Amino acid sequence: MTSVTFSNLVSGTYTVTATDSEGCNDTETVVLGSQTSLVTVNVTTVNAACTGNNGSLTATPAGGTAPYTYTLIKNNVIISSNQPVAGGVV
Repeated sequence: MTSVTFSNLVSGTYTVTATDSEGCNDTETVVLGSQTSLVTVNVTTVNAACTGNNGSLTATPAGGTAPYTYTLIKNNVIISSNQPVAGGVV
């Protein structure tokens, strides 16, 4: 698995597209806001097969004040959301 980190970004909406060597791709849009508390989230991914739905995304928050709320959005549609949790991996 290879990852890339984009640094020194200002708040706003960003779209990231990853394309594999066979031309399969996925696009995610992320909104970076200006926050008064220093909440960060580390996201780890497992890519799905080109024709499968076996990928995963793990979000681990740090800082700020728990409980945290998670929402996953793709193509302007909420795919998943949860009730507040004490922190950790969803």
